[in-house]
Amino acid sequence: MNPEKAKQDRTELAERRFDEWAERTQKKGWFSFWTRPIQLVPDETVVFHAGAVNDHAWHRSYGALYLTDRRLIFQGAFAPFSMAPLGHRHIWQLTDIEATGESRHVATLFVVRNMYVQVGGRVHFFVTEKRGEWLQHLTKAGIRRE
Repeated sequence: MNPEKAKQDRTELAERRFDEWAERTQKKGWFSFWTRPIQLVPDETVVFHAGAVNDHAWHRSYGALYLTDRRLIFQGAFAPFSMAPLGHRHIWQLTDIEATGESRHVATLFVVRNMYVQVGGRVHFFVTEKRGEWLQHLTKAGIRRE
C-alpha cells in the first residue's frame, strides 16, 4: 500500500472519530464519552437527559441520567470517574418508581439539594444542575412528587 495513502486514511479516520466524539459530547454532555451507550427497547424514546451524579453513602458515580417514555436510566461513567470499572448503572421502569422529590443528603454533608427517586422502598439520590426540570418531567410521567 502507498505510504501517503495509508497516512491519509489514518488521518481521515481520526478526524471522523473526533467528529463523532464531538457530536456525542455536545448532544449528551462530557460524561457521555466515558459511559456505555444506553440500549433502548423498540419504540422507546428519550424524553429528557442530562449529566448527573448518583450519590451513595460510600461512593459517588458520575454519569448521565436518561428519562425515556418507559424507564429512568442512570449510566455511570467508567473508571476513573467511578469505583465501578465498567460504570455504575440503574434501570427502573417508570411504573416501579414510587415517588420523587428533592432533599439534602448525608453524602453531600446536607449542603447540596439532591433529586431523589424512591423505588422498592429504597431512596436513590442524584445531583444534577437541572433538578427542577427533572422533577417536572418525572411528575409529568405520572410519578408522585413528595
